[in-house]
Amino acid sequence: MRLDKAIPITEQSWPEGTVPVVSILCLTFNHGRYIRQALDGFLMQETTFPVEVIVYDDASTDGGQDIVRDYASRHPGLFRLLLQTENQFSRGIPLGAILHESARGEYCACCEGDDYWTDATKLQKQVELLDSRKEASICFHRILVAHEDCPEKDYISNPEEASVTGVPDIVSRWYTHTNSVVFRRAFLPHLPPWASQVMWTDVSAWLCLAHRGPIHFIPEVLGVYRKHRGGITHGGKAESRKAVINSTKCYRFFNEDTGGQYWSLLRRRLFELNINWAEECRRTGQRADFLRAAFGSLRWFVSQPSGAGFSRLFLGVLLPRTLHPTYYAACRWKNRLLSGKAA
Repeated sequence: MRLDKAIPITEQSWPEGTVPVVSILCLTFNHGRYIRQALDGFLMQETTFPVEVIVYDDASTDGGQDIVRDYASRHPGLFRLLLQTENQFSRGIPLGAILHESARGEYCACCEGDDYWTDATKLQKQVELLDSRKEASICFHRILVAHEDCPEKDYISNPEEASVTGVPDIVSRWYTHTNSVVFRRAFLPHLPPWASQVMWTDVSAWLCLAHRGPIHFIPEVLGVYRKHRGGITHGGKAESRKAVINSTKCYRFFNEDTGGQYWSLLRRRLFELNINWAEECRRTGQRADFLRAAFGSLRWFVSQPSGAGFSRLFLGVLLPRTLHPTYYAACRWKNRLLSGKAA
């Protein structure tokens, strides 16, 4: 059932028992400072189809649950609340899987409580694209990545122009921010059990879905992904270690599931993650983690050596930083010598 013209979802009226076309899945924990902006972004959507908003609050202690209850009381036909009294993430419960199982819509749209949407036509655009391309598994768009403590670092994600992408681009070049994604719920039963066993279940889901069908991209900025001190991707020692550990686990599972089809690509990405971690640890003096990251870098480089990889390994891990000026001076001298011979 669709309307002839898109109107705000807060103004729509559907018969009792109508199944939503889109389930908005919002996972939140201690996002009290931000959750209103996320919920307002949901409510401003203008669509020709019914929508439901499912909010899973993992036992927030900052008043976030009160805010969610207030919104639900004012829009009872739109919201379904899954409010916890004990934090489930700390017990190893896969929260993403719980949200997926709660959804009823043909499509699922994701947005965590500290991110938000900025365009009222976002859902309509993505659903229309998926409706017209039955083979597609996911539709995503550009995002403004906003650094709360350092606005000068803000940037637009995925500046390259491409309408269709897949696993290789997702692993090596593109970043599919969670709050930009709309995907087909019918593909969820095909997700392997391991997809809910890794820390970042969204990353594992995007990989598995991309393997099943192409991913379509809308080159418009339709939302904001917020980086802040309470966020999981804010940065720092713990986050870098988690990125390496969980990516290694996720990629190994995915490799087994796909019969090694992408193993060369995945190994190259694991080398990049480890060498990035090693370089960060060297800059910040984290000796113990530097040794772990250096070993990981060497391990993945040996499995798939390359000239560019060797340069990063040599400078980032093997050569002491005190010798970097000498190395660069030698490179300049060599270049001058070669240019002189060429002349």
